[in-house]
Parts: sequence; structure tokens; C-alpha cells
Amino acid sequence: MDLEITKKISDSFWSKVEKTATCWYWRGTKDKNGYGKIVVKGKNIRAHRFAYKDIYKNIDQKLLCLHHCDVPSCVNPNHLYLGTSKDNMRDRSIRNRHNAPKGKNHWSYKHPEKIAWGEKLPQSSLDKKKVKKIKKLLKSNTQIYIAKKFSISQSTVSRISNDLIWKRV
Repeated sequence: MDLEITKKISDSFWSKVEKTATCWYWRGTKDKNGYGKIVVKGKNIRAHRFAYKDIYKNIDQKLLCLHHCDVPSCVNPNHLYLGTSKDNMRDRSIRNRHNAPKGKNHWSYKHPEKIAWGEKLPQSSLDKKKVKKIKKLLKSNTQIYIAKKFSISQSTVSRISNDLIWKRV
């Protein structure tokens, strides 16, 4: 962030901060993860990084601005420090914030319409009509015969047979 912070910009920033005995909470715009964000001279900047730069003046562009307090909206300079991406990953792991959403919390469960499957996949040589024929033929034919008939691999026929692929058909 090679940015000259004027008194006017600084005053405007700090007017959107709620100071408590511990954390200083950014009350302006936040991203989906709760980190404060601001736009200064056309540049998007995280609020905690701006706060660090405003107080301590220098930030090495290669370093991240991290939180001791683990509160994304905190801009208290005493809770901020500079670190590498590796430091950030270690912090994330120590604080157990690295668990990706699973099951009903995973985005694919919440938005199945956004998942390409079947004939929507660019590499697919099959469509619903062919898969229905394959499933019907599986009742009385070998997988090798079906694979040759549709110019696909036997393992693809096996995966269809075991509902590992095309299970919605």
C-alpha cells in the first residue's frame, strides 16, 4: 500500500471506529469474512492494514497485517502485527480456523444448481439418453460389450453401474 495518508483521510477513517477496553471495532463496510474494508484514492484496502499504516507509517508490501486478537473487524494497532503468509497459515491452524465447511454447510450443498455435472461437463462424451441406454443394457450385457458399443472405457461403464457417476439419471 504505497499511499500517502492525509489528516483528512485519517480522521475520516478513525471516525468509523468504536473503541472498547480491548478491541477497536471497524464500523464501516466489511467483507464476507468480517474484515473491514475501505477505498482510498480508488484503492481497496483492508481496514486493519490501513490502521497499522496510519499509526506505524511503514508496511513492507510483502508482509501481511495480522491480528493477535483474532477479531477480523479489530483495528486496534496494539493488536496488529506484520507477518508472512506462512505466519498467517500457522496462526489460522493454531486458532482452528482452517476447517473448511463440510456437509450441509458446504457451498455445493447450498447451491447445487452451480455444479456442472453430466453432459454439462465439457469432457463428457455421454448424455442422459445414452446413460439411460447403458443402464438398461447393464441388466443383460457385459461392461466390456457396452464400453465398445458406446466407445467409452469399461471403467466408465463400471462407475455408471455403481452410481459413482451419472447417479442422477
